[in-house]
Amino acid sequence: MTQSLQQQIEEILSERKRSLPRVQEQYTHIRERSSRAQSVIERIDGLLNFSNKIDEEVVAELIEKKSQLTSVLNDYERIVRELQDLEGRFSRDTINIGVSGQARVGKSTTLQSFSGLSDDQIPTGNGLPVTAVRSEIYNAQENYALIEFRDEDSFISDYISPLVENVNNGSDQSLSISSIAQLRAISLPEILGENIGSVASKSLDNLKEAQASLDTFVPLLTGRTEKKGIDDIRRFVAYPTDEEKFSGKLVDRSYLAVNSVKIFCDFPSIGNEKVGIIDLPGLGELGKSAESIHTRGLENNVDQILLIMYPTPSSGYANTSITSNVDQLRSVQPGISRRGDLIVAAINNDDTNSETAKTLRRDFESAINNSQKTDKIQVVDYRAIDEESVRTLFNLLLGRLASALPTMDSDAYSYVMDKELGNIDEG
Repeated sequence: MTQSLQQQIEEILSERKRSLPRVQEQYTHIRERSSRAQSVIERIDGLLNFSNKIDEEVVAELIEKKSQLTSVLNDYERIVRELQDLEGRFSRDTINIGVSGQARVGKSTTLQSFSGLSDDQIPTGNGLPVTAVRSEIYNAQENYALIEFRDEDSFISDYISPLVENVNNGSDQSLSISSIAQLRAISLPEILGENIGSVASKSLDNLKEAQASLDTFVPLLTGRTEKKGIDDIRRFVAYPTDEEKFSGKLVDRSYLAVNSVKIFCDFPSIGNEKVGIIDLPGLGELGKSAESIHTRGLENNVDQILLIMYPTPSSGYANTSITSNVDQLRSVQPGISRRGDLIVAAINNDDTNSETAKTLRRDFESAINNSQKTDKIQVVDYRAIDEESVRTLFNLLLGRLASALPTMDSDAYSYVMDKELGNIDEG
């Protein structure tokens, strides 16, 4: 008898749990070896403090030994990170699909159609990007959200510091903001000069917006995770609307205090399958690198990536944003042998753009797939505004996962546990 999709997913998750103890054992083992190597380096440093009293040949040997141990320590630290990623992958209770795409391609509409959520949880819009925070949406019987808030230090390091760096690198400014008090007190420049790039310009605007709205989000910088009803989370996940921004009132930017949001709800399009959708916002936003947008969290939190594209009369081709995005996605989870198992491209073909959809498909095949021997990325058409079409798309993705995920898990496991650990042991 053929297994149901739910049974296949349950078996995949069970197999992951069976592999987890060895991953955790090796993690502990490598951490211990790393600690011993660090201890020896510290002892060598102690001896080198008295180098004027030690024979020159001994000093040279100590320096060489320290260099070798430092190289080994760097290898240990890299493998510790890879083991952490593997542990995260195998300890999850869901299989997860990451959804990526530029603004205005229908990503939020697609997520709404599949999850049953509304604009109150996954905002949609026709203008600039409206999703401000990375959201994770899980199929569950109870509806609620867990909001993880930043603390003041992480707000400065994760949000403000990159903006300051963009401004300084793109102009002759030398701004420095290392605390909320400094952000509140600093006099930000009105202009940056001549021939200023868009990244620096947009980053300055973002700094000004954060400064002007400090009182709306600073009280939320607690570092805590809070449970809220899903009808009360829009201000934590979405940028303000134009009406809110130009109302003359203080603009609420509560989303700036949020690190991530997990939404739990009953997906109407599937049964009790243990499935999560990771909304990956930001592709195409100014001031953020493609690498930080597409690789953050992808190493352990996503089993498949859906790239959504939308052709228009002026963009019926695989533009540089799409191709660079695919290049970035190809770099994640390097242990996975087939990129075509990890990535699926979907063209949002709403019948108003059928001809440019065909052009986009041909150009994507030419730019991405034609040079591949066998590892090609599947391209499918669907309609984001059609719930049945979206359900068909996600059923396709889930079916692909049920088939390919055991091999991808084996690849990921072997990449770290066999290849990397074997190399360390040989060294």
